[in-house]
Amino acid sequence: MKNTDLIKNKIKEIIFNKLSVYDEVVSVTLPGSFEKKDDISIISDIDVIIIVEKLYKEIFYKIINSFNHIF
Repeated sequence: MKNTDLIKNKIKEIIFNKLSVYDEVVSVTLPGSFEKKDDISIISDIDVIIIVEKLYKEIFYKIINSFNHIF
């Protein structure tokens, strides 16, 4: 496994762990260049698609705030 794959897997693990604590979260997807590119230096952002059972203000802000301290 390449070093880039290790870094990407760690980032995915952190994102999924942050979101797995919420019962309302049904699905999490990381589409786009993050998944497709082999060179992590050209990735400028990470798109995260989060599907919840029902979106309401409280869960929205809980999810947003859970990403304030990732590393």
